[in-house]
Amino acid sequence: MAKKRKTLEQKKQAEQRHLATQLEQTVSISPVYSLRDFSTPSVTKSPQQQMRSSNSTASIAYTYAFSDLRKTFFTTLAIVIAQIVLFFIVNK
Repeated sequence: MAKKRKTLEQKKQAEQRHLATQLEQTVSISPVYSLRDFSTPSVTKSPQQQMRSSNSTASIAYTYAFSDLRKTFFTTLAIVIAQIVLFFIVNK
């Protein structure tokens, strides 16, 4: 059975719905600024501070990597132990 095609009117209605939801999302996502946000002075760095910050390497903490490695290690260990046990069971 053939797929029912949408009429031009249905396509226009769908496009209007999509545009309306996009506008609602942009309105709800846009940040709210207060006068206090604009009145605070910005901090400027001297050229020496900029060079120091660009030369230093940023240390990134990979805390999730340790737990992933631990899970991988124990899974691999369980598989190896299971293979050794099965090897001795089959060769008896």
